Amino acid sequence: MENNPAKAGAKNKVMKIIGYILLLLVIGVIAALQIWKFSGSNTWELEIEKNGVKIYTIKTPGQDLKKVKGTVTVKATLNQIVDFLQDQDVCDDFSCLQAEIIERINSQFYYNSFRYPAPLFFKDREFVTQSHFVQDPKTLELFYYHTAAPGVIPPDDCCVRLSRFYVLWRFKPVGDGKVEIQFMRDFDFGGFVPNFLLNPNMGASAYSLLNRLQGLLDRERYKDARYDFVVEPGTKSNVKQIAVNATTD
Repeated sequence: MENNPAKAGAKNKVMKIIGYILLLLVIGVIAALQIWKFSGSNTWELEIEKNGVKIYTIKTPGQDLKKVKGTVTVKATLNQIVDFLQDQDVCDDFSCLQAEIIERINSQFYYNSFRYPAPLFFKDREFVTQSHFVQDPKTLELFYYHTAAPGVIPPDDCCVRLSRFYVLWRFKPVGDGKVEIQFMRDFDFGGFVPNFLLNPNMGASAYSLLNRLQGLLDRERYKDARYDFVVEPGTKSNVKQIAVNATTD
């Protein structure tokens, strides 16, 4: 069969047009991502207010992901809250994988790791963190710092390990057995995951966590929790000890 120069030429022309269109799309996506990265009001904005939970997000110029903070009030003891936060089995409630304490320095400070499955064809994300509790001896407010410590254990090819991860919990007793909780999260998902896949869910995921807290804290396993560094409102024991902790940590 003889080649038809006219058909071959038309086919090449179509392929060139498709190539140009794809190139323009790639350039457009890259430009849009860069515009988004350097955009932002750098102001906290209320995104969700429901069931006693308030969620705020902020877009900071130069960062891809929004930061998130939220507030909720629960009825629980500070000891229950500490026990919940140290319970690695809670990972199962939030679809994360292989949570474990790597090394415990003391009852207030430890290193742990956990993984989250990533969407689509992206690698799972691995969090290697240090967790630290500090209580203010005057107000009895309890602070929980949960931050990245990527070099504590060797890297694993299974996952992308996060190098920037910062979570702060603040627990303020407000009377009648209630605690006001403030939560703030800032992290980089690592690798290349388009921000448009993550940002729309940042506020919703934080809301889901805070909205479930009361039910999780009510579990029987936390009822009798006691930690030597925690002072509950109305008690005076260990005040000297937490004063030392607050000044040395």
